[in-house]
Amino acid sequence: MNNTKLNARALPSFIDYFNGIYGFATGIKDIMNMIFKTDTGGGNLTLDEILKNQDLLNQISDKLDGINGDLGDLIAQGNLNSELTKELLKIANEQNLMLNNVNAQLNSINSTLNTYLPKITSMLSEVMKQNYVLSLQIEFLSEQLQEISDKLDVINLNVLINSTLTEITPAYQRIKYVNDKFDELTSTVEKNPKINQDNFTEDVIDNLTDLTELARSVTRNDMDSFEFYIKTFHDVMIGNNLFSRSALKTASELIAKENIHTMGSEIGNVYTFMVVLTSLQAKAFLTLTACRKLLGLTDIDYTQIMNENLNREKEEFRLNILPTLSNDFSNPNYTETLGSDLVDPIVTLEADPGYALIGFEILNDPLPVLKVYQAKLKPNYQVDKESIMENIYGNIHKLLCPKQRQQKYYIKDITFPEGYVITKIVFEKKLNLLGYEVTANLYDPFTGSIDLNKTILESWKEECCEEECCEEECCEEECCEELYKIIEADTNGVYMPLGVISETFLTPIYSFKLIIDERTKRISLAGKSYLRESLLATDLVNKDTNLIPSPNGFISSIVENWNITSDNIEPWKANNKNAYVDKTDDMVGFNSLYTHKDGEFLQFIGAKLKAKTEYIIQYTVKGSPEVYLKNNKGIFYEDTTNKFDTFQTITKKFNSGVDPSEIYLVFKNQIGYEAWGNKFIILEIKSFETLPQILKPENWMPFGNAEIKEDGKIEISGNGTMTQNIQLEQNSKYHLRFSVKGKGRVAIQTQSSHINVPATNEEVSTMITTRNLYGEGMIYLFNDDVENSKVIFSDVSLVKE
Repeated sequence: MNNTKLNARALPSFIDYFNGIYGFATGIKDIMNMIFKTDTGGGNLTLDEILKNQDLLNQISDKLDGINGDLGDLIAQGNLNSELTKELLKIANEQNLMLNNVNAQLNSINSTLNTYLPKITSMLSEVMKQNYVLSLQIEFLSEQLQEISDKLDVINLNVLINSTLTEITPAYQRIKYVNDKFDELTSTVEKNPKINQDNFTEDVIDNLTDLTELARSVTRNDMDSFEFYIKTFHDVMIGNNLFSRSALKTASELIAKENIHTMGSEIGNVYTFMVVLTSLQAKAFLTLTACRKLLGLTDIDYTQIMNENLNREKEEFRLNILPTLSNDFSNPNYTETLGSDLVDPIVTLEADPGYALIGFEILNDPLPVLKVYQAKLKPNYQVDKESIMENIYGNIHKLLCPKQRQQKYYIKDITFPEGYVITKIVFEKKLNLLGYEVTANLYDPFTGSIDLNKTILESWKEECCEEECCEEECCEEECCEELYKIIEADTNGVYMPLGVISETFLTPIYSFKLIIDERTKRISLAGKSYLRESLLATDLVNKDTNLIPSPNGFISSIVENWNITSDNIEPWKANNKNAYVDKTDDMVGFNSLYTHKDGEFLQFIGAKLKAKTEYIIQYTVKGSPEVYLKNNKGIFYEDTTNKFDTFQTITKKFNSGVDPSEIYLVFKNQIGYEAWGNKFIILEIKSFETLPQILKPENWMPFGNAEIKEDGKIEISGNGTMTQNIQLEQNSKYHLRFSVKGKGRVAIQTQSSHINVPATNEEVSTMITTRNLYGEGMIYLFNDDVENSKVIFSDVSLVKE
């Protein structure tokens, strides 16, 4: 069976032989020397003379016997899969066949040479020299070694890949160098003052001379010209080369390799590769045109040639590459994280009406947050850039990751029919079981509208393999194994997904799933996008495609500071002339607020803040800044101790308090210093939803030596007790959770029954079924080591399912 799986490992020695040694320019003598490791004597021997020389053939035979012996040892040791062994096997089989039937081999070799030499010679104008000699030996060997071609399929694929890369790399390097050099020289000439010809400086003259020399080199008309490299570049891109293999094909196979994992899908990454190459090529035609004009040569309209090239390259991608690529995307990175075993959050990722979910991002430095991107859609599965928004969810590690226990994950790939886009994902964690449900709405690719009345919902709760169902044996055990996986956490936690989780270019999605690797303890979020459909619908026309790359950093903010200039600082307000916009210290296109002495900037944001809400605040500063959020009643946030020589980005969290309506954002310098600041961002962190909590912190009643500390922990000494009244429904399920330091016990007592849950220095999570334990009752916290020490309870919760 042919092994057609791509192997992208380089074979440097193998390729070096082909590129530098197996050329007919070196003579048949050197071929024999290299293949048989035998000195053939004089340099003018022909193939006929070598094959008629009995002494020489005896030497070859002896060497082949040695090779076969070595092969036997290698095979016995199980090393047959190495490239070296396969090469030796190939050579041995070839030469055994030749020695067994010298006359037949002579005819075959002569026939091969007579057939392929004229063909290869005629290709000199189409391909580069390295691939000419490479193909010669490939064709020579393939005729002689047909009987073992199946075993060498992997090697052949590596040769094809290296051949394509060898063809396109020199052209790419040459074109890029010329483009960059031309831009550098023209930019230098334009920047130099030249009022009149007598005013030219020596540097200007040198630059003009260099530019003229470059133009002459670029427009030179020979087989090593710039135009030749442009043509070679185009030919390799579309597969008009020796092996009819395009660079786009090679790129797609390399990107599709399992060990090459980047942000976005195969489609997005290969399309990006194509855009980079086509852009370089278009720039090369512009450089060529400009150089001809500079030298006063006859104008050649390269526009038609360039457009024909680009159209053929897009056709190659659309017809031969795009159908083979995957539209799956996942997180590119991971971070080892400790989660929680005591929190049962419900996290709802829901787009606004008329919007669709288009991607996610997980950050962990300095705060573990999940960013969810949503946007309105345009026709042809495109995203309306101006409508992109993000929602921020904090403490995402408590949802995704266990701490010390195991966690069970629902892993079904929820994929919707074509035309539906995902608008809502709900995660729900119950007693260390994480499930999700996904909602999609019908999308019209002709109008870009989303139909809110046509909805499909798929949920983990609807599967037959829920825990209760399996207990009743309504489904097979194998079914449950397919829908769930378990991760056992250790002291370092597990690996949470990290980075941007979206298509390379933002596109609506129609599939979502969790991927769990039980061995490596890795958790991945994954989806599928409509990028293929979007590219086909727009026919790869960039001006119509309007592709939007994934966001870099936070994109929405309560603070307005993107358009500040020295003439317009609104909505910022400066208190005096010591606070102004510094144009001399721009950072990536952003003007900086600058203060010194008693200067100060303020911006009113109170009207945009919600009460008792957590927010992220982020800003980029240099020098010795002070940043405040305050009103006339007090300070809600302050950062007053930083001293930076270069711009640094600060990200922190704050709570808006009971009444944030009069809050101002203040930026100033520390006394005696100066400060720069820009890119101020404030974003709401959406809190987890949780199931209704039976126990209330304010309802605990202490007896004896029992008290509630400031941090909410309950400390009990001696025979003290902490109690709370509860009401339990019959035939219901409740989750009881608590953490205890020391030797303690939780008891629940009703009129009908009671239970005890003892624990020592551990976290407890257990399910209580109220068949008999129901009605009015009490929950008690006890110290079970009365004589020797105290016990501390924390995170005590009782939640009804």
